[in-house]
Amino acid sequence: MNWRYYHIDQWTPDQIKILKKRQQPLITFDRTARKMDSLGGTIRRLRTDPKCYPNTPNGENGAEVATQVIRTICDASSPKISKVECCKDG
Repeated sequence: MNWRYYHIDQWTPDQIKILKKRQQPLITFDRTARKMDSLGGTIRRLRTDPKCYPNTPNGENGAEVATQVIRTICDASSPKISKVECCKDG
């Protein structure tokens, strides 16, 4: 049902009949799509690459390897797309 609000198509046939009978125009203010697009843009803007830091000065190589592993997993699971799509489905 949310796609109908996103595309400004939320009037039911019964509601349209009633409004036409009253000679009232179908007026819809599109606030839903604007808000959903805004949230999607905020999610995209706040994306950051993961970075691991060492606990000790000798652990710099391990932190670099851990960073690469996490980035590889994030790229493979493509959470960037799913977060924005979840926002639109909400």
